[in-house]
Amino acid sequence: MLMLSLIHIVSSIARRLPWLLEVAARLLARLLAQALNMPEPVLHSTGLYMVARVQEVEHKAAKSLTRSLCPTRVFRQLRALTRRSAR
Repeated sequence: MLMLSLIHIVSSIARRLPWLLEVAARLLARLLAQALNMPEPVLHSTGLYMVARVQEVEHKAAKSLTRSLCPTRVFRQLRALTRRSAR
């Protein structure tokens, strides 16, 4: 009997979990907006802008890192350095 009641409790929590997460997210957004003294829509749009900027910076960094670590490019740079030192 105890096992059935535990299964019932867990299943009811699992059904309500998306709703609880949504309520928690709204509450946190409202609290953050009040702490920053700005309206919620401005907070959301600012957050989206910052996410886009961070993604752009990460993309550029990854692109330059992969370009600088390209094996062919590293080999050419190494060969050029050894040719300069041989002269």
